[in-house]
Amino acid sequence: MTTLTEGYQITWEKLPDDYKLPDDPGDNLNQPALAAALTESLQLTGKISVNALTPTNYGICATLNGRMVIKAPDWTYIPNIRVEREEVKRSYTPQLQGEMPVIVMEFVSDIPLLSLSGRAIARSLMRQSIQAILLEKNRSCICY
Repeated sequence: MTTLTEGYQITWEKLPDDYKLPDDPGDNLNQPALAAALTESLQLTGKISVNALTPTNYGICATLNGRMVIKAPDWTYIPNIRVEREEVKRSYTPQLQGEMPVIVMEFVSDIPLLSLSGRAIARSLMRQSIQAILLEKNRSCICY
């Protein structure tokens, strides 16, 4: 599948099996707890379907002007994948393997979170806004 956007050619190609992904840790040590809490909150409230994908620090792939581009946001919500989960174990290619991500998050903070519960923070700060977002019919662009 190819998309033309004013000087850019975007194709949706699967990451080659032999492509070496970096294995260095993320820059925010608290991010995994926040991402897990967000996913768990949505699961407990029944807002995530069986075919949804909520990856964290996970390669999302596209090819831009012939060059493979991989982004790994802190947390992403993909409402529906069309392939077996085993096929998206390493990375995910929108359009080819399922829908486009409708929420992409990068967590930022100016306070140390080491003494705070990531789950409590995620639940108290994000629950209502995320639930409202997932209920929206038009999910093409969400900005924070």
